[in-house]
Amino acid sequence: MTQVREQMFFILGMFLVLGMQNSLAVVRRYIDGKRNSVDALMVVASLAQLGDFLFLASFIGFQASAFGKNCYAGAVGGSVLYFVFQIVSTTILIIRATILLKGNMQLAARIMGFLVLFASVASNVIGTVQATAVIDADGFCSVDFDWHNTNNIAKYILTGLYAALLIAFMVPVAKHMSILEGSNAAEKLRRIATSFGGRVSWAIIGFLLPVFFPYIFASSSTFAGLQAVGFIIQNYFGLLAATIVDDSEKKEAKPDLAQKTSAMERGRV
Repeated sequence: MTQVREQMFFILGMFLVLGMQNSLAVVRRYIDGKRNSVDALMVVASLAQLGDFLFLASFIGFQASAFGKNCYAGAVGGSVLYFVFQIVSTTILIIRATILLKGNMQLAARIMGFLVLFASVASNVIGTVQATAVIDADGFCSVDFDWHNTNNIAKYILTGLYAALLIAFMVPVAKHMSILEGSNAAEKLRRIATSFGGRVSWAIIGFLLPVFFPYIFASSSTFAGLQAVGFIIQNYFGLLAATIVDDSEKKEAKPDLAQKTSAMERGRV
């Protein structure tokens, strides 16, 4: 294994362990909880992301002969896992981020969110169809997903979507915090907003990293192959944004929403 592949394999291994820990936590929460639809989606997203990580590990660690020397088919298989992960995890985020919006505004926000998600996935699908796969001099598969066009377009779309969802969540929260200022409920809302906002912000950074990796490492023959690490980082932080729920969120979100609804009924919101 070349030096670059060893570095990629090491980094992937670290994120693979983190992904396994997250999958176990999500599955355990689903088994021990009320098993609602969002928790079920979390399990699907987490396992799809873990499967994608395992695929990347095999793609990096095994030579093309392990895939019957059909590198393109192997790449498509990994892409399917990524598509499942991205669609499900972003669906969770759309539902969560718009929970404080009212009536038609919530419906419109969710419809727009899913349309934007569809555009991002469509761009990635086009990139996968147009991808070229070859066997390099060391006998490993090398796949070009058209970083500078379809792949980057998909990342820009997701970045815009996640930024919009962050605003859609934070603005109503800020209004409710001002109404409940000084109370325990306001502090609980602040913790939820900080946790949610931080995770979505990291996901946005994760989407942008792969865009800049080719420029960062293009002049270095040693690190050029680390561009693929961008995918690993992107997927992990995208998963955190959708599936991690702090104890404060699990225990306190519903009471806060109840107070919010009560305030709305009294005409204070």
